[in-house]
Amino acid sequence: TPDLSKEDAANSSSPCIALIYGFAAREHMQRNLLRWLRESGYANTTLYGHLQAIRIADDLQAASVKGQNIVVIGYSQGGLEAVRVAHELDKRGVKIDLLVTIAVVVVAGSCLIAGQMILAPSPLMLRDALIIFLQT
Repeated sequence: TPDLSKEDAANSSSPCIALIYGFAAREHMQRNLLRWLRESGYANTTLYGHLQAIRIADDLQAASVKGQNIVVIGYSQGGLEAVRVAHELDKRGVKIDLLVTIAVVVVAGSCLIAGQMILAPSPLMLRDALIIFLQT
């Protein structure tokens, strides 16, 4: 379930942010990025696990209908899930204002994660995209 009540989310003037963690990264994302976003004034930020694309898209579509800007941030496997969410929202005609993937490579409509190339079926309706690749 989203971290904020539906009433709080609807009354928020900040964007609706879906923060998607990767495999075994929940505590790290919760302790660091989720806390930082909320402390920075983005109270309408919800932490999701990977493999929840439909549920995340449902929540974001509801926020979009209420006029909120939509931001999707994914880390590692969550970055791949963020791209899946973007495609699901695209199929529904919902525009994402910002898609951020961290430690996932997205090139020319495809994603490379863990050495596996995943092709995107169509261009996404995005206002902006920020792709961060972390090299270890």
